[in-house]
Formats: sequence, structure tokens, C-alpha cells
Amino acid sequence: MWGSSVMGGALGSGSVSVLVFASWAYAGKWFYGNLGEAGAYLAWALLFIGGAGGLLGRLVIGPGSAQRFCGGFALAFLAYSLVWMAAWFAFPDKLGETLGALAGTAVFGLLLCAMFQGWSKWPSVLAGLAVGNVIGYFLGDALHTQYGGSVGKLLWGASYGLGFGAGIGHALHAVQTGLRERLADATESRRRS
Repeated sequence: MWGSSVMGGALGSGSVSVLVFASWAYAGKWFYGNLGEAGAYLAWALLFIGGAGGLLGRLVIGPGSAQRFCGGFALAFLAYSLVWMAAWFAFPDKLGETLGALAGTAVFGLLLCAMFQGWSKWPSVLAGLAVGNVIGYFLGDALHTQYGGSVGKLLWGASYGLGFGAGIGHALHAVQTGLRERLADATESRRRS
């Protein structure tokens, strides 16, 4: 169950991320020219939210879960994006990227724990999100540097999406532990009756 959540997160986020990074690779000049740097980053965050929210919502337990999840995910990812952008604009180098990745991930994880009332899982949520995001982002950055151009951007998108998505899948599995236990207890009680 944990593995399918991690895999579902990685594939859902990875596929959307490749599409978002493709818009950077093939239409980046338009985004920067018409929206400016901050506007382009915000537009890409909104594209990611719109695409990944529904796919990741499938990892949430219960009827209507995907729809319920989308609003909370939008808030959490937007907060992550704004924190990342603030760090990047303050320090437009590796320090800003690192601070943005870590602080943004912490905010994302806090909002995810709040959404599911999974505060006891905060250490696991933060660890999974941070490892997935940092590895995905910086491996992607290295691939972008090595291959350059559109191919490098697409590889960065794939790496970032797979890594952060795996972390999100892990986090969603962790924050729903209590719900899975209550459902199992209810099923066992019905079976005994």
C-alpha cells in the first residue's frame, strides 16, 4: 500500500511536471516576456496545481476524496511555490534554491498535516517530502546542466516531478494512517457482527 502510494505520487506528479517543464522548454520566452519572471513562476505553479491535484487526489481515501483534496493541495503547493520564489529572489543562486526547497517543503508538509489532522506524522511527512523534493530537484538541475536546452529542461521536469511526487505519495500515505486504521476496525467490527 505504501509502495503504490509512492509510485502513484511519482507517476502522477512526474507526468504533470514534464508537461509544465515542456512549457518552459518550448514557450519559456513567451512566459518570461509576457508575465515577467515572478509571473512565469506563478503561472507554472498554477499549471502544476491544476494538473497534479486531480491525479494525486486519487491517493486520498474516501468518497469524493479527489475533489476534497484539490483545494487543500492547491493551497499547500501555492504556499510552497511562494516560499520557494521568495528564497530564490532573495538569493538567486544555489543557496536560494536550497533554502526555497527546504522551507517550501516544510510549509507544504505542515499544510498537508493540517489538512488530514496528521500532526503525529509530521517527522515522517517532512523527511519523505524533503528527500524526494531535494533529490528530484537537484538531480534534475544536474541533468539540465549536463544536457542543456529543451532535453535538459524536460529531464529536469521528469526528475523533479518523480522525486517530489514520490515524497508527496509517501506523505499522503503517512497522514492517512489513522483513517486506514479506523476503516480496518470498522470492517472488522462489521465482519464480527
